[in-house]
Amino acid sequence: FDASGSMWQQINGQSKYDMASKALADIMRTQDPRSEIGLIAYGHRRKGDCRDIETLVQPAAYSANDMMLSVNQIRPTGKTPLTDAIRQAARSLKFQVRAARVIVLTDGLETCGADPCAAAAELEKLGIEFTANVIGLGTGKVNTSTLQCIADNTGGIFLEAANAGELQQRLNEVFEGKEIDKLKRDIAIYKDELEKALRKLTEKTRDLQNAQGDLSNAKGDLD
Repeated sequence: FDASGSMWQQINGQSKYDMASKALADIMRTQDPRSEIGLIAYGHRRKGDCRDIETLVQPAAYSANDMMLSVNQIRPTGKTPLTDAIRQAARSLKFQVRAARVIVLTDGLETCGADPCAAAAELEKLGIEFTANVIGLGTGKVNTSTLQCIADNTGGIFLEAANAGELQQRLNEVFEGKEIDKLKRDIAIYKDELEKALRKLTEKTRDLQNAQGDLSNAKGDLD
């Protein structure tokens, strides 16, 4: 969750922070309470501090209320250490031992000198199934290529939201994507099981053919 100072900027008379906090609260009310969801914020405590990244809610089931309370207490203040925030999110999700999915909500680019594109590629390479979906809120004329590449390098999607309504829609899209991801994993499991079954069937067919050949040879010897 981007809590850099620029989140106080307004769109149609409403701050980006207010839009984001309301949209997140609304989407959490629609989620399966058993879903393991956590929250990381950056830039919310100190100005000019690129280490200002905090896990506010550890990924866990039944975390919706904690997330909504935490978001309401955020006060946008500092910089945008986007890259290190994504890294911290990946570690929180134990991305090297299980599938991990991160949703990045930001109104701007990395401001702490790191390379989010390279980091995303590295996390994808090291992770079991690491995906980062990125929502750019009110990015306007900003060159969003670095946000796009975070998604591209991890098999995620990048979406832009110009106002509160679009932000709610974009969050719906990426959260609904969890069900798509689960379906893809289930299909992959079933495909693997089917391939194993086909291999076994092929082996048994070959064994049967060999046995039939041996039987024909034995019959020929008797004749």
